[in-house]
Amino acid sequence: MSPKKIKFRNILGELSVAKLYGGEHLGVTAPANFDLRKEISKIGKAIGKFYQPAPVQTQVIQIPPQLQHVLPNAFCEYGSQIYRRTDSQLELIENQSHRIRAAMSVVKILDLVLKMQQYDDDRELAKLRQVLNQKYDAFVIRFGNFTAKVNLEIFKEDPNYYRLRALEIEQGKGKSPIKAPIFDQRTVRATPRYRASNAKDALAQCLDARSFIDLDWIGNLLDKSISTVVTELEGAVFYNGTTPLEDLQAASKEDWITREEFISGNVVARLNRVIAWQQMGVPDWLNVEIYHQVIRNNQPVPCLPEAEDVDIKVRCAVKLGLNINSMSPDELNLLLRNTIRVKLGTSWLPETVIKEFTEQLLSHAGKSTVKFHPDPANIWVITGDS
Repeated sequence: MSPKKIKFRNILGELSVAKLYGGEHLGVTAPANFDLRKEISKIGKAIGKFYQPAPVQTQVIQIPPQLQHVLPNAFCEYGSQIYRRTDSQLELIENQSHRIRAAMSVVKILDLVLKMQQYDDDRELAKLRQVLNQKYDAFVIRFGNFTAKVNLEIFKEDPNYYRLRALEIEQGKGKSPIKAPIFDQRTVRATPRYRASNAKDALAQCLDARSFIDLDWIGNLLDKSISTVVTELEGAVFYNGTTPLEDLQAASKEDWITREEFISGNVVARLNRVIAWQQMGVPDWLNVEIYHQVIRNNQPVPCLPEAEDVDIKVRCAVKLGLNINSMSPDELNLLLRNTIRVKLGTSWLPETVIKEFTEQLLSHAGKSTVKFHPDPANIWVITGDS
């Protein structure tokens, strides 16, 4: 009985006795039609099923105080080495340090350019743009565009990467990106530098800059106290709070309105409020007489019906509660010329007005009914005894 042939695993060939180099020793002989490359590939695949690389211990340190501002997953430099922030630690990055440093230098100069665009110093801005072009060109020559796949793989987790991507405008497949406008022109409007020689000019600039009355802002611009600013702005700004405050610092931005807003809307309610203030006493900074004077001199002129008969206009004015006898000739003439024409079907007219008009027209006071139907054709329906 012949012995069973032993099959050795991972031996590329058959064992044999080799007689090379003057002696006999164990050797391997490749059988006929043996594909060495294919057999080596099989061994490699088999090893991959059970091979596990030894874990590499990554060096991490706690974030020092001066780097607390670094965003999560952002690269930073500390002690001449490159780290990436992960939660509350810095993880040492041993590869691609030159590429990362070059990208960080572009981010740094980009920040300076963006900040300088807030000011109107075009000469200094041009210098920073020149440095930005130099840093960007140096990176692209050595490491390729920021939109390149290799840079995407390295920087995709870095929150600053998408700002770097914004420096390039892609031109389509197969074409290199071009530089964004920030390399040669402003992309942010410069913040105006406000200057004023008096309180009213400062108020106009405050409304442009802040869109509301900010007495602190005006005081800082003029280097004056808030009480001084309020005194100089008498007749231009008005207190619109519920009760005047002794301490002006406690007033909010909603407590101050412009002259135009003060004389518009419900002026009667404002006048009654001022009278109530006067009765209970007001702080020294509030000049009540200015409030009375502005309201008195800016009363709206009522609209009278467009009629040829002046007597009709006068009777309407009296019914509105106007004292015709106390008016000057100029005031009376202005009142009589301020007329309005209203069509009967006008939807905004109160029902009481239409009711009164039809009753006077038909001479049947109190016997008509008026209804307005807004949908679908804005129709007035008037019913009554004939």
